[in-house]
Amino acid sequence: MTNTAIGRHSFITVEGLSGSGKTTVSTQLARQLHGRYYKTPPELFTPIREAIDRNASAFARHLYYYAGVAQASAEIEPLLQYCPVVCDKYLATMLAYSRAQGLLVETPPIDLVVRPDFAFLLDASDALRRQRVERRGRITQIHDAFLRMEIDSGVMTQFRKLDLPTIDNNGEGVAAAVQSITSWMTTHGRRLCGRDELA
Repeated sequence: MTNTAIGRHSFITVEGLSGSGKTTVSTQLARQLHGRYYKTPPELFTPIREAIDRNASAFARHLYYYAGVAQASAEIEPLLQYCPVVCDKYLATMLAYSRAQGLLVETPPIDLVVRPDFAFLLDASDALRRQRVERRGRITQIHDAFLRMEIDSGVMTQFRKLDLPTIDNNGEGVAAAVQSITSWMTTHGRRLCGRDELA
């Protein structure tokens, strides 16, 4: 079951750990689909993101990212009337990180946030992810702690429980990852992928 409205364009999300290549793949995919690239948290939320990630409790972080998904949904839904939207992090990322921190969180109600038609999980090795993060600039203590938290708390385990199609992004190149995503969409048609809780 999906909430795809008749006549609207596809909503695709690219999920995964930091350094898995979400931004690069999402940007290229949006370009290929003649769509709009969108990144969460929304711009409205970015001024306090660093303070939230550094100082907030797990529950407060969850509320921040939950609210970010709700705001993103409000901004994305009207765009879908005009073009496909490819979102860099959305529902699955919010759920996986919060659950990895031990929170028993549920998917937002369907009348609160628009559901993706397709959601994909990018997979890359821990070593490669760290290299990619290092290429962005010096890894600060906050970056290092976050990378270790992703591994130690089992964020990827929570992602896998959501049963999203997994796209290998271990160095074949962005074109290969984008091709894997478009092939999956062509083969499976316009329907939600992932567990029923995302439907």
